[in-house]
Formats: sequence, C-alpha cells, structure tokens
Amino acid sequence: MNRPGLSPCDAAGTEMRRLRRKLTRLLCARGARFGWDLTLTALAYQAQYQRDPNLSLNDFATRHGADSSALYQNTRGHNLVFWHGTSLERAEKICQHGFAHFKGVWMDQATRVPFSFARSRAQRHEARPAILVSVIDTDRFTEEVDYRWETNRHIVVFQHDVPSDVVQYLVTDETFCFVGAESCRGCRPTRRARFTRRGGQWVTPGTNAAYFDRDRQYRSLAEWLDLLAGDLLRRHGPLYAIEIFSAIYANVSPTDAVSRRDVIEAIVRQRPTAKLRGSDLLLSANAD
Repeated sequence: MNRPGLSPCDAAGTEMRRLRRKLTRLLCARGARFGWDLTLTALAYQAQYQRDPNLSLNDFATRHGADSSALYQNTRGHNLVFWHGTSLERAEKICQHGFAHFKGVWMDQATRVPFSFARSRAQRHEARPAILVSVIDTDRFTEEVDYRWETNRHIVVFQHDVPSDVVQYLVTDETFCFVGAESCRGCRPTRRARFTRRGGQWVTPGTNAAYFDRDRQYRSLAEWLDLLAGDLLRRHGPLYAIEIFSAIYANVSPTDAVSRRDVIEAIVRQRPTAKLRGSDLLLSANAD
C-alpha cells in the first residue's frame, strides 16, 4: 500500500529501496567474493527442492547453461534424482566406471549432505570437490532389492555397484556440465555470455552486439543481466534469490565480471514481488 501523499513514482522508488536492503542482507549476497562455485549450485538446488521436490532437473540444468537429460525426460514419473559428493578425481572415475560398492553407495535427494561431504573430502585429501547428479529409473532399480531408504527418507543406500550410465551431471567449483549419454533435442540451455574489459566497462567482445536469443541482443553487462534476470522471473518464477544468483553466475564468463551488487541491482530493476521464506526471498515477476 502506498503512503498518503506519495506519487506512484515515489512509491515505486521506496519499494525498490526496501527490496535492495532485503537482498543485501541475504547470505548469498554477503562478502566481497565474486563468481560462482559449488556452494551456489548446492544452495540453489536445495532451494528448488524445498519449494517443490517434483520440480524438473532439466529445468534446473538448462537455467545453468547445461544440456537437459534424455534419461531424465524419458523416465519422468518413475525416476529419482540423487546427488553424491566426492572429490573431482574420484568423480571422474565414477563417470567412467560407475559407483563401486564397498559398504554401500550413498546418494541423497537433497544437496546439503553431499555438499558437506564433497567439501570435507576435498579438504581431507587436498583435492577439488565435486558432486555427481544421478537419475535412477525405478523400473530398472527396485527398492529393497537394489537400494534401501535411510530413516530420513531422502537418503538411499545402494547394496551393489551402480553403473556409470545413471550419472547425468558433474558439478564443480567451475561448472555445471552434462555428462550423460544422450541430451534432449529441442531443449536449449541458456546461452553463456562472454565479456571483455574495455574502457573501464565489461562489454561484449568485438564490435557487434551478442545474441541473448533469436530476437534479443545486448552489448553491455547491465543489458545482459536485465535480460536474464527478467527471463528467469517470467519463465521460471517464482524463484528464490539464491536460484537467480546461481543461474547468473553459471552463465557468464569471466565470473568476476559480475559482482554481488550487480546481481542485486539487476533483480531490483525487475521490480519483482518479494516474500520472505525462511532465510531467503521468494521472488515473482511483477504483473506490470
């Protein structure tokens, strides 16, 4: 509700300042660190999972610039998505040879435990962390025969080796990439934007504008941020703020071209509806 005496322009400015303050207080906006890493991906997927556990893995992947999975698409309605944290060296071996069973193969539908395990394993072995995203076809793998649920009902333990063809994505501090056997045709991921520093500003390489999609172009970082933030809210919203942060950083090169403040200002310029949900803001496209 606008306060008496405020013009529509003043009221809009007040709402934008309030939104800016709320976004600045969020955990994903704190600190001076630039760039995108495993932390943002884990938090973003966790936010999506909490909003609705049935939301599409392919939607998450294409928002992060990765191909969508044909295995996931072809098994909708009888599949489970699991995350497994490990070191990058071990993850690359799993992609080639599958998960080796010793005392069990643990996977989690949420990201919190796999993320913590990947970080702790990396620190313990002075390695790089990684998370593998697997799609389990329940027509192929049977509960109590091939796997069993832990008491919390979001972690499973496989009771034998698991083949490599279930692995669809490899997540590291640098990228979210598709490693499955077959991607979906017609499901295009977000185009990765590339910028270069010229005249004190981040602009597209060369002299020509870059294509955001078939109909829209951009030359500056701010123009690209407005296009992507607007698309995320209109096509995929409502989204938590962390989901927008993660998608933006996953699709820009170099990542240090975009500061946390740049992301906040791009969101504010969209004038979304914001509702506090736990420790994050749930953002919806403005009806105007």
